[in-house]
Amino acid sequence: MKRYIPVLMFLTLAPSGALGQGKPAETDDKPQADPANGGDPYNVYSTGAFQEVYIDEDFKLFKVRTYQGAVPGRDEETPLGAPVAPPAGKITIDRIGFEQRELFSRVFVLADRPVTPWVYDNFVQAQSDPAIAPQIYVEVAKASVPKTNDRRPLVTRSFNTPVMQVEINQVKNLVRIVITLKRESRYLPVQVGKTIYVDVER
Repeated sequence: MKRYIPVLMFLTLAPSGALGQGKPAETDDKPQADPANGGDPYNVYSTGAFQEVYIDEDFKLFKVRTYQGAVPGRDEETPLGAPVAPPAGKITIDRIGFEQRELFSRVFVLADRPVTPWVYDNFVQAQSDPAIAPQIYVEVAKASVPKTNDRRPLVTRSFNTPVMQVEINQVKNLVRIVITLKRESRYLPVQVGKTIYVDVER
């Protein structure tokens, strides 16, 4: 019974000039996979194109076909189609949430596309009038919150956090998220892709 050897070994042992000296003789025998190599054909780079080939220990070529798969170093990036145009019309706020971290509390706003929010606060007014609660505002122009559940306030006063609640208001052509604090606290607004984060120090 003939033993099949890796083609890569064959190409390594053969002189470089021999690779261009005519086409190896093909036989009509049905190629058989080599169990010692997992039953897979050998992948060989030859004359600029990857090929799948079957040979036996006598260097007889059973089958050659072009390899259609990915090639390391050549096809590392998957080709993409044409760029997709951004959604038209109003920006949609898909989700608003609150989560606790070790050193801060996070309010996040997820839109259907990257946005440029306006983030500000009323800390100066709150310092001059004890009746005014400190608040942080996140405004997204030309936006809407279509889901009723996403327009409900997030009441967080029972948590170990300076955030007392988060309200979502539709004001004409913009969405305003109001973060009411128990006390004035440092915060950091960050935008990553389609998500806006407001991290409030605990």
